[in-house]
Amino acid sequence: MVQLYGYSAICFSKYLSENGEIDTIEREEERAREAIKNIEDMELKDKINVFIGDAVEILPTFNKTYDMIFIDAAKREISIFLK
Repeated sequence: MVQLYGYSAICFSKYLSENGEIDTIEREEERAREAIKNIEDMELKDKINVFIGDAVEILPTFNKTYDMIFIDAAKREISIFLK
């Protein structure tokens, strides 16, 4: 099976405003590297920021307002992300 890491962020980037940006979190470093490569290949590195680590730990460090949030994570932990 072919995995295209960063695919959702790449797809969503089509709908960004001129100054819009996307923050995405990849738990595993290898997947993050693959996502970064795919994002760079699509010439979107100025629009998509990839963070590496556990979203449960990283999300509380963000001090931003978002127009939209897409969560593609462990479904059993989804309530943690919504706090």
